[in-house]
Amino acid sequence: MASKEANRTPPRARRELGGRAPPRDKYSVLLPTYNERENLPLIVWLLVKSFSESGINYEIIIIDDGSPDGTRDVAEQLEKIYGSDKIVSHVNIFLFHQLRFCRGKMRKKQCLHSVCLSRN
Repeated sequence: MASKEANRTPPRARRELGGRAPPRDKYSVLLPTYNERENLPLIVWLLVKSFSESGINYEIIIIDDGSPDGTRDVAEQLEKIYGSDKIVSHVNIFLFHQLRFCRGKMRKKQCLHSVCLSRN
């Protein structure tokens, strides 16, 4: 009995003050695309499946660079299928400008294409 109680997490550690559950971190995936009409549904499905099975709170931001093959149309369809709270599509916007659309947290020393960003 004593060992069971020793392993229990104190209630305060499990909940914030006021009895609410602590907020979950949200992960933002920036997905730059160009002529990826055929590949985009698969990569988005794989990401959604992995995050959902892991119970991770996420969003996928699709950044299309003006693809002439209809990538943007596919991105918009995926946004309708999975919901705009999970899939967000933008066109012709510089990658780092997209960071302002991220709702997830970015911690120090997380790197994107060898450029370290710092945002709290």
